[in-house]
Amino acid sequence: MDQLFQKPELVQTLMFLMQTLQSQGRPMGQRRPMNQGAPRGNFQGQPPMGGRQGFPQPRPQPQMQQPRPMPGAMPMSQMPPQGMHPGAMGGMPAPQMQQSPLAMQYMSTVQPIIPGVVETNEHAKDIVGEKIYEFVLAIAGEQHAPKITGMLIDLPLEEIRDYLMDFNKFEKKVQQARTLLTSQQ
Repeated sequence: MDQLFQKPELVQTLMFLMQTLQSQGRPMGQRRPMNQGAPRGNFQGQPPMGGRQGFPQPRPQPQMQQPRPMPGAMPMSQMPPQGMHPGAMGGMPAPQMQQSPLAMQYMSTVQPIIPGVVETNEHAKDIVGEKIYEFVLAIAGEQHAPKITGMLIDLPLEEIRDYLMDFNKFEKKVQQARTLLTSQQ
């Protein structure tokens, strides 16, 4: 060991190490465990890597996006079994059928008069006739429209209210009356 102190470069190196250890607050003669080394950079002046020494941190994995349901779509948990109509399941409304422009016009024309179709209103049937004539004309044609309109307003008020509230029922009544008229000719 005495031979080591005779070389000035070694003495300088030892002195430098001792000063470094003392400046870091470590007592002389204690060794640091091997797995507690100082954080290391990548030798280009960059900050040390996190995590375990010498190993890069794992890269964050891209998050998988959950599929978004389409607006108005039925959640899979509420889908009816295959082959079953959605309206057949309890508590779920059946999908609305697209109404024809004639049906929409009919409903907007007759809905305001429905509350007035009562027995105490002596003009109720006349008003209904005026409102439905153009629709009977569109369905049955010019030849039968006046007679069919007369047949429809002669029905009991309950049946009149019924076909006023549902275009499909109205259309069915017009077709029945037309069939009756053509069979009499």
